[in-house]
Amino acid sequence: MWVTEVWSSKAAHDASLQDEATRAMIQRAMPLIAGVESIPLRPVGGKGIK
Repeated sequence: MWVTEVWSSKAAHDASLQDEATRAMIQRAMPLIAGVESIPLRPVGGKGIK
């Protein structure tokens, strides 16, 4: 399975991690994503990407 998150910037992503509800959801998901490799990508276009 491939899951992708798209953020407008690293700063926007970092800011999202300051939200208490987001941090709680990440903690609940950790057992599911343990050991998953993060691969930074630079999208060049597509539906919903500006």
